[in-house]
Parts: sequence; structure tokens; C-alpha cells
Amino acid sequence: MKIFNKKNIFIAPYTPISKSFKDYLVSNLNINFCGFIDKNKKGINLYKIEQIQDTSFDFIIIISPNHYKSIYDDYLKLIDNKKINIINIQDNQYQLLKDYKKNDTSHIKEYSTKIDINNIQRKGVTFISKGFIDTNNKYLYLFCLFNKITVHIVTDNKKQLEELRRSKLACTDLNTQESDILIAQSKYLIFDQANHTNFYISPNQITIQLWHGVGLKKMSKLTNITYDYFISTSKWTNESNFINIFQSKKFLIYGYPRNDFLLRETSSLDLLFCDKELYSFSKTHKIVLYVPTIREYLFQGEKTYKDLLPFNFYTLNKSLNDINIVMIIKLHPYVLEFFYLFIENSDFSNIIFHPEQGDIYPILKYTDILITDYSSIAYDFLLLDRPIIFFDYDREKYEKNMDGFLFNYDEYTPGFKVQTQEELITAMTKVDTFKKQRKHIKNKFFDLQDQFASNKLFDIIKI
Repeated sequence: MKIFNKKNIFIAPYTPISKSFKDYLVSNLNINFCGFIDKNKKGINLYKIEQIQDTSFDFIIIISPNHYKSIYDDYLKLIDNKKINIINIQDNQYQLLKDYKKNDTSHIKEYSTKIDINNIQRKGVTFISKGFIDTNNKYLYLFCLFNKITVHIVTDNKKQLEELRRSKLACTDLNTQESDILIAQSKYLIFDQANHTNFYISPNQITIQLWHGVGLKKMSKLTNITYDYFISTSKWTNESNFINIFQSKKFLIYGYPRNDFLLRETSSLDLLFCDKELYSFSKTHKIVLYVPTIREYLFQGEKTYKDLLPFNFYTLNKSLNDINIVMIIKLHPYVLEFFYLFIENSDFSNIIFHPEQGDIYPILKYTDILITDYSSIAYDFLLLDRPIIFFDYDREKYEKNMDGFLFNYDEYTPGFKVQTQEELITAMTKVDTFKKQRKHIKNKFFDLQDQFASNKLFDIIKI
């Protein structure tokens, strides 16, 4: 980071992550911050790339884990590449990403163009999951396998690849020649994230974006790809959110494949990527599941596990034992890294830390009370009509960093709101008075409250 010291800096795009990075730079280096670059947002210290190309500055820093490639390519059209830097977040540290272009060895465009020139018919379905296989991709993939559709899943998550191979399920390592060929040959490409869409897609292929949740967080507009189909859960979520963020030829209100699972019987394959011991445990004990969202401001300065959650775990464990409740805590992998040593040296009777990766939905299915804050998991849980507690101890700070919420927080959080450990324990034993509010919000978020989202999607891809 020293190369930025005493330099004139722009940062792109304007997001909670980039705002936190700007605060980190200002706190640790002597920089002259010139402003943010963002092609969709307007405001003080916000610029379009065209507005700054003739101004005097030293560097543009791009920090966008999912979209830095498309942003970099756009900026190269106007700005000298020596002035453009990419920052990656690795092991909870900001790191300068060097020569990403040299490491980009994809041949998808080459293979796909040959297929089109030679009029070769594409077949099959490929699910694309960079980083990890998320739940909507997982459950639709399994549904297709069960119904004898030729499907494949590509990911760079080594643990999940190993489990798929042990189960003899069709999978390929992402960013290999094999995956490039597979992607080029597939008729249907299915995503549930937006972090690996900046590659060549033939006009003869069909793209489906399942996405991964509807929540309180604001999102930046994504314009690097126009999907054939975007899958959502209601007309209201489309109008209030998705049509303003994504480009798609059609927005289909089908619901999410992962929510099918919450409403139907469980099969053995459903437990793929799931901690099976915890799953069995959750079926026979009273469980509260705590799933906090990631805080972008956590990347500022040195941290220990004590800085990341406002708990005294020893008194928390005693309180949980007193009321005969077990708390399962599912932390974001970035956060859980700080807890490894603490977990190894602790032995709690009523607190269990969920592994860093893995599908939480089988456990969610048997959860008695959900504890969250600003996460979209709360809205899926509405389909089960069980109590939710919103542990929003840092609401003011989080909301400021996010430039506010997409919706009115108090109106769209149907549960007790608590800020301390003591209030949290008390809320677990209170009478549930939010049933009516849960139903009202559930009806806004979900036009269809059944278990047939996968069936509807299957009708598209089996043609």
C-alpha cells in the first residue's frame, strides 16, 4: 500500500466496501482522496470515469471483489493502465492484485466462437459457482439430476469439489480448460451470484440468474450482462429492487429452489455440503440459529475475535443452559478466521460454531428461533412462520456505512430488536407477538409460497 502514500487517489466503485477501504487509507497513509468513481450513482465526491480522464491524479484504485474485471476493462478504454490498481481482500487483509490480465487464461470465447461458426448444437446445463456453490444453484442442480437432465456444476471451491466427486456427481474445477470447454458447449448457463459473468457468452446460449436473496441492503446497478431470465420471488421485489439493479429479458416470479427444500421432505442428497451431525442434532434439540451478516467496516485496522461480536461467550453459554436452548452460530468465513484459536480452546455446552462453509438450510429447516440482523435469510425464514430476533447492536454504524437501507428497517423486521446480550437472552423467552407482521411481509416478498420453484425452472431447461 505504500505506493499510494502522498498520492492523489480516486477509488471505484462507490460501495460499503470501498468506503471502508477509503477510511483505511486515510487512517494509515498520507493520501489526497479525490473522490469515488461510479457510473450509476450521483452525489458529492462522486464522478463518472469520463469526468476525471483529463484531470490530474496519480491512481485509480478498484476494490470490487465480484466485478473488478469488468470495471478494469471499462477504465482501460480511457485511462493508462499504469494508473489503474486493483485491491483484493485476502485473509482479511487488503492486497494489491498484480497483473490480473496475465493470469486470465480463459479460452471460452475461442471455443464458443468455433461452435457457432461450425453450427454445432449446444446441449446440457452448466451451473457456475465461483468461490462456493450457493444454495439456489445447489438445489436446482440436484433437482435436475433427479429428473435425468444432463447437468454439470463448475466451481473453484476445492472442498465442495471433493464432496461432489465422492458422491460421484458431475462437477469440474472452474478456470480450467475442461470448464472453459464445458461452458462454451452448454445450452444453458445458470448462476446464483454475479461474481463470474465477465466472460464471453454466445447469443445462442441461454442465461438464467437465480440470485441468492432479497434483503435490506442496497445494491449497485449491474450492467455487464443481460440475462435471458432473472428469477425472483414476487412482483413487489422486482419493482422495488431487481429491475433497478439487473438487466434481463424476462423477470420470472418462480421463487427460489432453496425454499422448495424448506417446504418439502428431505432426501439424502439434500444434505450435500451440510454438517450432518449438526443437522441430526438440530432435529432433536431446541435450536436458535445466529446468522449475522458481514460488516464491511471490519476490515479497518487490527481485530481480534472480541472486536467482532458483542458477546461474553462464557456468560452467554450459562444463560443458554439455564433456558435449555442451544445456539448454533454461522459466521461469514472472513469473520470465523478470527475465532479459530478461541474455538479450539473452548468447550461450550450450549454454543456450537458452524463450519465456515456449508449449506445452513437443512439446519434452518429445524431452527426454532432465528437470530440475525440485516441478512436476507430472515425473509426465507418467514416461510416457516417461526420467531425471528434482530440483533442489531451496530444498526447506526452499519446503516451509515450502507448509505441507508433499501426499505424501512423497523417496518420490515418482524421480530424483537435487541442490542445487548442480556436483551437477546430475554427475547428468546418472550411470547411471540409478531405472527401478523411476519405474514404481511411474507406476502410481499413471496407471491408463491409453495415448493415448486424448481419444477417451473425445469420446464424451461428441459425444452
